[in-house]
Amino acid sequence: MHLFAEHSNAGEDPWLRRGRIDGCRPWYRKARPILAGAVMPVMELPAARTLRRMAETLNACPDPAAILSQLVEAICRNTGWTTAGVMCIEENDGVALVIARYNPDRIGPPLNDRWTLATSPTRMALIHNAPVLIPDAQTDDDFPGYRDEARERDYRSVAVLPLGCCDGHGRQMVLSVQSPRVMTPADYDLSFIEALAGLAAIALEKLYRLEEEQAVTFRAQAARIRREEMLRNALAEDSLSLIAGEVATLFDCPVLIVDLDGSEIVPGRSPDPETLSDADWARAVAGPARRDILRLARHGGCGAPRFSEAVLDCGGRRLVVPAQRVAIEVDGHSAGALILFGAPETPAPDAEEIETARMVLGVQMLRSHVRFRNATETSGELYAEIVAGGCRDLRALGGRMRRLGMNPDAPARLIAIDLTDENAGMATDLLNVLRRAMGRQPEPACAALVDGMILCHLEDPAGAGDPPLIRRLIDETQWFLGRRPVAVSGRICTALTDYAAVWAECRRIAALARQFGRDGLLSARDFGPYPMLLAAAGTGEVREFVEISVGAILRHDRSHGTQYLATLASFLDQGCRHQACADALGLHVTTLRYRLARLSDLFGIDLSVPEARFSLGLAIRLSGVGAAPA
Repeated sequence: MHLFAEHSNAGEDPWLRRGRIDGCRPWYRKARPILAGAVMPVMELPAARTLRRMAETLNACPDPAAILSQLVEAICRNTGWTTAGVMCIEENDGVALVIARYNPDRIGPPLNDRWTLATSPTRMALIHNAPVLIPDAQTDDDFPGYRDEARERDYRSVAVLPLGCCDGHGRQMVLSVQSPRVMTPADYDLSFIEALAGLAAIALEKLYRLEEEQAVTFRAQAARIRREEMLRNALAEDSLSLIAGEVATLFDCPVLIVDLDGSEIVPGRSPDPETLSDADWARAVAGPARRDILRLARHGGCGAPRFSEAVLDCGGRRLVVPAQRVAIEVDGHSAGALILFGAPETPAPDAEEIETARMVLGVQMLRSHVRFRNATETSGELYAEIVAGGCRDLRALGGRMRRLGMNPDAPARLIAIDLTDENAGMATDLLNVLRRAMGRQPEPACAALVDGMILCHLEDPAGAGDPPLIRRLIDETQWFLGRRPVAVSGRICTALTDYAAVWAECRRIAALARQFGRDGLLSARDFGPYPMLLAAAGTGEVREFVEISVGAILRHDRSHGTQYLATLASFLDQGCRHQACADALGLHVTTLRYRLARLSDLFGIDLSVPEARFSLGLAIRLSGVGAAPA
């Protein structure tokens, strides 16, 4: 056996170095055998003409099989080798498979198309990237597989060369040639064979690239046609369930679609079928897992390029599953999400498929968004007119209320949910959450944005103290905001004319709650006499009382940037204890005493009189909840 290796190319002619083809050895080179010295002859002009013709033939072949067939036939017709074959390597199975062969005689027993790598020279040729030569296979004991077949089929010399490329499945290929006589090194023609192999490798790579480009073009055309068809269906159908079924076919992984404006979740296959059937998954989505899914749809990693862990409560069963959120936006508003479930090692879905799904779902969710926005504007305008009072055409207002599904003649309760400045931007989403909660209850109910607060209108014919729906709305609000809200339950309204006074009272109580740091579900009875006092806060008498008591201090603080009113309020809250007040304000006691002295000098305040302290405290409270002077 001979293993050919290259000399160092130091001093090699530059023109010869340019003769390399895709990593193969140059066509014109000197080679030395490891076990026996020999110099390969330089190809003559007829061989060059043969190579040129073969390059044209190989480039014209329509498929890889034709290229390999032309290669082995050309080798046998233009060299001293009589048979040839091309094998691909199956590393996992440890075998080499013959995929092309030239054997014109076809005499003898059936040919062996499967060679064990352990007994074949193909692995050695690939490892060393050099030809492996067996001068006489019938007497060679290194490769018993070749020895047995050589004796059976009566061939002697064998050469195995790496082809320098892979087949369409990514398997490396080698070239094997045989001769019925023992060939001398001068007869090997390895330079010519390697040149032909290089031409075949170039033709194969060109064909593979062409096939890949055609496949990409075909996939793009198919995706375009499919996208257009799905868009037509989305425009024609007003059903998220139907569209969701088509979107699910774009992905191999389970999907779930959330329409935030339409308050709809469409589950697909179970993300963990081993522990949760499809039916159980659908029930979990509609029940215990709903909140976790909505949170994931709103706040999950938007368009993340990989799957991340999501935790879902499936009713006593904690499901931990990798998920990827794809946000669906309409007019800059988060209208919904496509959630893909997979595994940490799952490759990212195709960007074009995600864009197709986003486009199709966006069309459908645009409808929900328009309906939700129109309903929000309609209900907001209606209830703003109702609680403003003074409307002369109550029959028209009642008709508009009936179109929202509410009975204007039925006893009803108003609930005011106060939104702080930091939650003002979440008002629309919270309104949607509350409407969805109302839609799952038998009692007629409606919600609207009025005066920067959420007004919930609940029909209460029985006059119950706290209907279950109120607690449900408070619970949903607390879940959405992540904290206890300020919610005010108003008195029962028996006619449209009652709504304005009840809503004004709800707003005053909400202002009191902010002033006293209260939260949860509140009513007038939670604040003693203050709501009754505030009911008259718009009258001249109360405003005059506040003006006389603290009006001058308020104006001085506004114009000079001082904190006299805050200091006075804290001092009264701390029971007129200097050290406690100084600690609450973060001041030195001396500084506090100086401020109190200035209050006495500037405004004539005498804190030693109990009646004065009560009047000042009441005026400060009223000024903070809507009775402050202009």
